[in-house]
Amino acid sequence: FYVYMILAMDYESFSKNGGSPYLTKAQTIVTNAQGSGSSGWKAFEDTKNRYWLVENLLKPNYAVFREAMYNYHRLGFDVMSADVSKGRAVVSASIKSLEKVYTYDMNSFQLQFFFNAKADEIVELFKEAPQSEKSEIVPILNKINPAN
Repeated sequence: FYVYMILAMDYESFSKNGGSPYLTKAQTIVTNAQGSGSSGWKAFEDTKNRYWLVENLLKPNYAVFREAMYNYHRLGFDVMSADVSKGRAVVSASIKSLEKVYTYDMNSFQLQFFFNAKADEIVELFKEAPQSEKSEIVPILNKINPAN
């Protein structure tokens, strides 16, 4: 399951919805594991488990999250080697778009994972940013990821 999730997230960063085949395989594993008696595979057990991790990513309401993953990595950080300002602008727009996910699901497991992995990276990126950029992104980050 986790191998497919890792592959899915990696492929999401290289092409729009590139992780779909791997998410589908992970979802099949979840479906097959529900009869195993082990915890973490069923929708009704918790909102933060394997079931919801893959289920939400396949929902249309999370399409913005998946697009943000692509934009953040491919059009943001990959562009920074040539143009830091342009890349940082795309990263900023990607983070702003995640507010839609937050509005849909304030307790989004996917947002928690994203910010747990990216919080330090985001801080480092915006350390050198002009104050105007910081003042735009900080309120959004405080809203959608107050823990970081």
